[in-house]
Order: sequence, then structure tokens, then C-alpha cells
Amino acid sequence: MSTHIDTFDYAQHARQTAQADLLAQQVQLQPRPTMTIEDNSMVVHCEFPSILGCGGTNLRLVITRLVPQDMAIETCVQLAKKTCSLSCAITEVIRGRVEIQLIERYIDEQDLRQIQAMAHLLQGESSQTTRNLPIVPMFVHATVVNDACFDATIGIGIGSQLHLTSLVLRLRGSRWIATHISVS
Repeated sequence: MSTHIDTFDYAQHARQTAQADLLAQQVQLQPRPTMTIEDNSMVVHCEFPSILGCGGTNLRLVITRLVPQDMAIETCVQLAKKTCSLSCAITEVIRGRVEIQLIERYIDEQDLRQIQAMAHLLQGESSQTTRNLPIVPMFVHATVVNDACFDATIGIGIGSQLHLTSLVLRLRGSRWIATHISVS
């Protein structure tokens, strides 16, 4: 007996959303500071503070809670902002602009080694112009899997390029730690 499971292509959805967000920015549409809640999903437009020279922009958060009782809305928004900040910091480490010690306490050891390896491989790859461009967080698409697991895809603009980061945060004790990281 075979079972067929339909899968949702999160990467394609994130790219399509990022393209729509880029188009909206190009035609000078300003996101409204609102929160819309439909069923188990919410869309939040909020001001993202400037961190590491990135930010100070309006950020679009799309958060889906599989079970609404698992996590409060405020906690969801805080975790989405945390994943965005962590994604910006990881990108800066990979680009060689900041030291890895900045993110050590937020990432498990295996993923930390992966980031170090990626930074080492890409050392000298980016041009000086690209290396000096600021990071602009564009969106966060997140899912609350359960009360101890938060999965997010973060879109970051560097110059004219869009980079996606996928993070899985898990609650360990009283701290949220990134246990899976994928950077494109």
C-alpha cells in the first residue's frame, strides 16, 4: 500500500512573496502598521529596529499557528523578530563582517560549525562593493509547529539580491535555540 503526501513548496512560496514585496517597494507602496488575523494565520506589519546596520525598515511578518492555543500572538511576533535578527547576524558572520561569537549562544553547536565552514568557503568570494552593502530584512514567514518549536523563512535583501534563510527554533529550558539553519 502506497501513501501519497502532497507537499507545499515553502521556498517557491517565499520567492513569490519576496517578488511581490520587492514590486511593492519599487512602486513606493508603504506597508500599513496593521495586524490581520484570519483563522490560524496572522499578518503583521511592524517597524524593525536597526541592528548591525540593517533594519530600520517596515517588516512583514506572516505567522501561522497550527494550534492557536500553543502560543500567544505576542510571543509569536517576538519570536518572528528574533529569527529575523538572528538571520541578519548569521548573514553578517558568513559575509565576514562580524565575529561568530555574536551568535554563539543562540545556535546549537552543529549549526555553528556549519556557519563557520560556510564563512570560510565564501571568504574572499564577495566583492568589496557587495560586502559593504547593508542588509535589509524584507519578510518573515513563520509557523508555530507546537509550543516548543518555531519554524521561519526570512527574506533578506543585499543590494539587488534576495537571500533566504530558514531557521528552526526550539525551546531548550527557558531559551529558544536555533537547531536548524539553511542559508541561500
